[in-house]
Amino acid sequence: MGGLTRNPHILSRSACGSSSGSGAAMALRLASLAVGTETNGSIICPASMNGVVGFKPTVGLLSRTHIVPISFSQDTAGPMTTNVQDAWLMTSLMAGHDGLDLVTQEADSYIPILPRQGMAEKDLKGVRIGVVRYRQGDNPQVISKYNQALKQLSELGATLVDIREFEQPEHFWSDSYSVLLSEFHTSINHYLSTTPASLPVNDLASLIAFNSNNPREMALFNQDIFQKSLLAEPIESESYLTARQLVQSAAGKEGIDKLMAQRNVDILVAPSNSPAFLIDGVYGDHSPVGFIGIGYLAAVAGYPHLTLPIGAIKNLPVGLSFIGGKWQDEDVLRIGQIFEAKHEFTIRPNLLPTAFDASELKAVLQGIQ
Repeated sequence: MGGLTRNPHILSRSACGSSSGSGAAMALRLASLAVGTETNGSIICPASMNGVVGFKPTVGLLSRTHIVPISFSQDTAGPMTTNVQDAWLMTSLMAGHDGLDLVTQEADSYIPILPRQGMAEKDLKGVRIGVVRYRQGDNPQVISKYNQALKQLSELGATLVDIREFEQPEHFWSDSYSVLLSEFHTSINHYLSTTPASLPVNDLASLIAFNSNNPREMALFNQDIFQKSLLAEPIESESYLTARQLVQSAAGKEGIDKLMAQRNVDILVAPSNSPAFLIDGVYGDHSPVGFIGIGYLAAVAGYPHLTLPIGAIKNLPVGLSFIGGKWQDEDVLRIGQIFEAKHEFTIRPNLLPTAFDASELKAVLQGIQ
């Protein structure tokens, strides 16, 4: 409604999406607590690129009732905060069974309860951590921050186990996209037809027509994804069911579960994302060095994923991801909180117009003159 959300660290940079508003607001301390929603990276990416804590819980721990949907197999809400304890507290209060959301039937058994006396443990002795190397990217500055964090995990007593390879099905990306297209068509139709709000549309087809007749909606973006979703295979079709089974197995049972079991580790860690890329209204989102980390596996599998800031590269924050198996939300939050207490890093935005406006760069240039 107010225009594009900008990254408060460098305003020409992306705040990532889709929960960019929550990430930017937390970075600027415009709120004490915030909620984001994620289908595939929409809590983790803005939290990481804005330098705050973000937690995507196990799908089914928090209700999705009245949240605009994309995918009923991946959608979830989650907290975005300034520290892990706040994220843990928010999760414990927001979690639970909702009769309007069938996926939450088991939620009451897995609510992560925050210890009353603060941190119950001070170290990670006995914890085995899988270090994701095959998706750490090749940015030496990101890898340096990652290695510093790993050193601190080791100092806390954790045993680190490198993971340097992982194979996923050839059609994983295309199948995961087709699943989202099919589920969005069904989900948005249900949402628009059942919402108590008075809307000018009640299904995806009428939404596309509405957008086509409103220049404001089409000023920057087209409707390619909406139109593909309109033509996607129905969720009753064999092709959809086959694709969904393939991607969920590849990400869960044959992905995160297998990686953890084969290496006998309790949790996985990886860089969350590269530093924020430039906003580009012509070519759209693109990360020059590619997207890193394994957040996509946690998203598709529906598993818990925590990110917290570990450092800055040229005034832009980078985050560290902690990922566990289904319903391991409390383990992920506990390990993340213990690491956070050791690491003690926070970053506050400078609202720089561009990277060229950094004070340290200006000082160097003035010295040359």
